[in-house]
Amino acid sequence: MESLKCTENLLTESQTKIDVAVKRINELELSVVNMENELKVALEREQTLVEENILLEEKIAKLESNTTNLDAQRQIQVEAATNKINELESSIVAFENNLKCAVDKENRVREEKDLLEINIVKSESQIRELEATVVEVSVLNDILRHLRNSFQTVVDLSDCVELGWNKELQLGIQECVQVLAEKLGDPVPIYEMMALNLENLSSVAAISRNLISSLMVLVHVVVSLPRLTQFKQVTFYCH
Repeated sequence: MESLKCTENLLTESQTKIDVAVKRINELELSVVNMENELKVALEREQTLVEENILLEEKIAKLESNTTNLDAQRQIQVEAATNKINELESSIVAFENNLKCAVDKENRVREEKDLLEINIVKSESQIRELEATVVEVSVLNDILRHLRNSFQTVVDLSDCVELGWNKELQLGIQECVQVLAEKLGDPVPIYEMMALNLENLSSVAAISRNLISSLMVLVHVVVSLPRLTQFKQVTFYCH
């Protein structure tokens, strides 16, 4: 009986151990299943991460490509802008040079215009002086003609009173000649008038004598004027 009881006890203990072992096995199997599920989830997660990593790498490659293209486009734009700036700078330099040339030309034109206006004023003044000189020389020539007539009258007069009047007329004419000669200031027109009269010298002795006499009076008047003395030597040298 005691052996049977011991056997039953052993069996009970063995059954208990078996139950514990089975329970442990079930727990282990459940743990294994959980681990397999976790491993599967981890693998899926890893696969997802790999796929995401691939996508990220593709995006990075695309971004790098876009960045490269943008850099190339930016470089092209920078080069185009640089070329445009250089062209604008060249245009500005050319414009400044043209402007400077235009300003210089305008200054030259203005100077030439001022010089031309001065020359015009001088020419007009010279013309007026020449016209006045021509008029005065013409008057002087007319006065000399009257002086020649007075010389001719001396031959025809016999009355002393008339001869005195004629002498006074000659002196008055000489004073007029002196005033006109002094007013002219330049002896050249007087010399030219004298030369013209000598070129047209008449073949009649009396007329030629009277002309030369009147010119001698004019010569004495001219050389006696202080204002004309400075022209005397130079003028004769030029002729």
